[in-house]
Amino acid sequence: MNKGDICTNVDKSQLKFRFFQIYRCYQFLILSYLRSCMTDFRFSASIQGLIFDLDGVLVDTRPYHLAAWSRLAAQLGVEIDASHNEVLRGLSRMESLEKILEWGNLYCSEAEKLHWSDVKNNWYIDAITRMSPEEVLPGVRSFLETCKSVGKKMAVVSSSKNARTVLQSTELEPLFDAVVDGTMFKKSKPAPDVFWVAAELIGCTPDACVVFEDAPSGVSAAKKEGFWTVGVGIHRALCESNWRVSGFEQLTPIFEEQHSEIE
Repeated sequence: MNKGDICTNVDKSQLKFRFFQIYRCYQFLILSYLRSCMTDFRFSASIQGLIFDLDGVLVDTRPYHLAAWSRLAAQLGVEIDASHNEVLRGLSRMESLEKILEWGNLYCSEAEKLHWSDVKNNWYIDAITRMSPEEVLPGVRSFLETCKSVGKKMAVVSSSKNARTVLQSTELEPLFDAVVDGTMFKKSKPAPDVFWVAAELIGCTPDACVVFEDAPSGVSAAKKEGFWTVGVGIHRALCESNWRVSGFEQLTPIFEEQHSEIE
């Protein structure tokens, strides 16, 4: 072994050690941030209704949407990826199609738009009918069951017209007192219509409801109408919510403890 080989081995060892230090530092920062998301989460006795956004909060159907929209976009000659899918998040089917047409500088008649939206929807429905209960996000089912056992009224809201299909495939539907989907309101979020419909169906006023949202636009819409809000996830833009949580795994014990204090 010559001098050059020794130097190379030393440099590699130092590089690996430095990378490990950076990784541990990054890991510490992420964990610290997730813990800070849990601060000041409280359920008061006045909270009677819980309203949950569906996609990104209870389940994650984004891969199915992206696959269907990507397949449709390819047929139209438009290339989209995960970053485009973030833009489509929360939009209705027709609004999403119009975005794709805009990205591709394409024009379609109203009849053609209806055709292509139906094509995409059929692909999407075929995929979500095969979803399983295992695809419910971590901690969600336990939290819902706990809240239902103590008499909280619960609704799920979604701009999708296929929300019930997802809830049935994942076996979540029996846990909810109301399901509000895209067939029941005209304006999608950030318009607050969906939250008002849900609150009315479960018989609660906004100040007695907590809305669980993963989208900043949804948090903003609910909060402006007087609903309490919980931002679900680590997105910094969720800071406008009354509380933030990284996920539902921690919520069940917190809810049980605070509910026992209320009683």
